[in-house]
Amino acid sequence: MKKTSFNERLERLSQSQAVLPPDCQDQVLSDIRDRKCHIVKVEGNDQHPSYTYSVGLWHHFGHPEFVTFSQPEQMGEQLIDDMQKLVKVGQPPVVQPTQEDSELNYPVKLHPIDNDQWTRDFLPLADWFYDRESFPVLELFPN
Repeated sequence: MKKTSFNERLERLSQSQAVLPPDCQDQVLSDIRDRKCHIVKVEGNDQHPSYTYSVGLWHHFGHPEFVTFSQPEQMGEQLIDDMQKLVKVGQPPVVQPTQEDSELNYPVKLHPIDNDQWTRDFLPLADWFYDRESFPVLELFPN
């Protein structure tokens, strides 16, 4: 299957129903275009914990997006940011039970999530960006 270019993706998104106000949507797309990744922080409530996830890694690098749950203030964003930096420089983490990564200076566990409905429910911005096409996700656990 042919990879969709960023401009082709933008064209399709402009014709789809927006999930964000236009100025926020522009910021997300700008981050994905210029920084190759946008990091989303979702506040928790009585139905789900807080969590943080990436959007853009699958498009630009063919690498699964990351998600992490219930991290202390700013830790989720820092974990995702650290991981996406490794992907950008061509040193993506390997999925294995525990990875002691010298680049990160802390051990992490990665768990693949293989459930399209779950990604639609919990990662709606990524689901929108990928136009509801299936995309891989790795759940990140600091160890």
